[in-house]
Amino acid sequence: MKKLALTDFAKYRYPSALELSPDGRYLTFALKEVDREGDGYRWNLWLYDLESRESRQITRGDDQRKAVWEDNTHILYKTTELDEAMRARGFEEEWTVYHRLNVCTGEEREAFRLPMSVSGLWKMDEGRYVFTGETHLDRPNLLELTGEALEKELVRRQQTKGYKVLTELPLCENGVGMFNQTRITLFLYLEATGEYRRITPEDYDVNHVNVRPGQVLFTAFPFRDIKPVTEGMYRWDAERNETETLITPDKYSIDYVGHLGRKALCLGLVMRDYGVYEHPTFFVVDENGEENLGRYDRRVNSEVVTDCFSGSVTGQRMVGETLYFLNTDGVGSGLCVWTRETGVQTLFGGDDYLIDFDTKDGKRFLFSAAVGLKLPEVYLWDGGQLEQLTDFNGAVLEGVTISVPERLTFTNTDGVDIDGFVMKPVGYEPGKRYPGILHIHGGPKMVFGPGFHHEMQLWAASGFFVCYCNPRGSCGKGNAFADLQGKYGEVDFQDLMEFTDEVLRRYPEIDADRMGVAGGSYGGFMTNWIIGHTDRFKAAVPQCCIANWITKTNTTDIGYAFNTTQLGGDVWENYDKMWELSPLKYADRVKTPSLIIQCDEDYRCWVAEGVQMFSALKYHGVPARLLMIHGEHHSVSRLGKPKKRVRRLNEIVSWLDTYLK
Repeated sequence: MKKLALTDFAKYRYPSALELSPDGRYLTFALKEVDREGDGYRWNLWLYDLESRESRQITRGDDQRKAVWEDNTHILYKTTELDEAMRARGFEEEWTVYHRLNVCTGEEREAFRLPMSVSGLWKMDEGRYVFTGETHLDRPNLLELTGEALEKELVRRQQTKGYKVLTELPLCENGVGMFNQTRITLFLYLEATGEYRRITPEDYDVNHVNVRPGQVLFTAFPFRDIKPVTEGMYRWDAERNETETLITPDKYSIDYVGHLGRKALCLGLVMRDYGVYEHPTFFVVDENGEENLGRYDRRVNSEVVTDCFSGSVTGQRMVGETLYFLNTDGVGSGLCVWTRETGVQTLFGGDDYLIDFDTKDGKRFLFSAAVGLKLPEVYLWDGGQLEQLTDFNGAVLEGVTISVPERLTFTNTDGVDIDGFVMKPVGYEPGKRYPGILHIHGGPKMVFGPGFHHEMQLWAASGFFVCYCNPRGSCGKGNAFADLQGKYGEVDFQDLMEFTDEVLRRYPEIDADRMGVAGGSYGGFMTNWIIGHTDRFKAAVPQCCIANWITKTNTTDIGYAFNTTQLGGDVWENYDKMWELSPLKYADRVKTPSLIIQCDEDYRCWVAEGVQMFSALKYHGVPARLLMIHGEHHSVSRLGKPKKRVRRLNEIVSWLDTYLK
């Protein structure tokens, strides 16, 4: 047996974007893998034949992430292509090109192309497609201009190169960058003529889309200046070319919309009691208004934390008037079914991570899932046990010693049950003393489960006990448990410290004087908070962190809305509380050596957060190191370029080794 290697993550392959053919015989999915030579990733489409039980790769590119089924044997998939005429004149304007592929014969040809970046495509009926594309209020699409209008716009863009004017909030988006007056617009495409028509007004930013013959349900944020947290629900009729408003855009944040005959289903977050993290209420909607069917007290998506998955997922599927969806319950995810007559029922669940799924009949389900300590694979479920269909990752961990997480549940001093896990070091010897690491997840409304997590397995392979839990604020136990409004750094801090105490009590082999703490995003905030309120940890690694709620308010893609809904006010109404809840206030108390990791294109927790904390620690004489990762964003641990992920993991292990061993 051998230990897990730091670079083993480069061997992992992840299936996602599962789509069944209309007759349910074929399954397409996108497979993501590391491109070692290009220091990036490749996505290609695969086909699984449920009759022959054979799978094969059906595209040979590097960015084919989703298939759209047209009939039982043909799919559409997209590539992108720069316009050569525009590139010759110094502008990179992009066409989205759709290819039609016969999955049985391999015959392939270009189907059509659209002069914009397309984010989604749905077949409505024969020859008619609905798509979402990126449009801009502050500039016309160069690929739609000709003659004098084109020349005039090219001159204007040449004159404005080198600067950007921003007039709206949010002014940035993690993984995207700085932008202005950008909208996701809904279009109809007619293949016979090559014509495409705008469905939504120019200031509508479209979110959820559900298409059936002749009709489209969608949600959108109509706005100028400041994007709201609520959105409207609309129904567009293709024959009449009319859009009716089913829910006005000032009421709910919406998780899902689906067709219910002449009515519609809406999963809306009322946000009256628990803010933006509230679980959804089921509504049946028609032109006469909404019928409230009650709130479902769980998340209607899988929110299990892992660094071993990325890709496109679908958490809800409608079959007729029955909704199937994934939820987060406890420390894992499950498959649920909803009908108007029965409400929500759980079909199956447990501690595994169900990532993505599809079904055509509500009897046979295909999943991308991480089961037990396995990496993600494709599974079939038809009422019995999950049946594994693919084996992309079986050989990767063959012969590797894996630390099996041990469940640790305890009742805190407030009488609340907290679920957690402990991983022993690889090669563990009873009676020997070991250093330990407390790991804190992001979110906060996410959940740690017992599945495979590369980073934590690496720490265990490096000789550390690893412990992690789901404090209050986490997902999986309902609204009241997840509610941290105005309580950040209070009940969650209490739970994490009491969990650490319980771990040390049950595992006396852990040396309490050699404990470290680490976490990213919300976990980075909590790491910063912890080291300002206790000296019990001898090393810390806050990543993609928050140090100052005041500066976060006005510098990030969610800060302008997050503070008011989660922290009890904004900097003008409640400046003192924003500062009281900021780890930076307590930086003069910190004694813990800290490795701070921040990315300079992280617009979720902006680079200034890590810089502030680092500067404060250095100023007060605390051993500190700032790893600034250039060109990466908030999800660097999962989506960052492989070489930068290697450097990040090396830095973390080296820091923990230095101060804990």
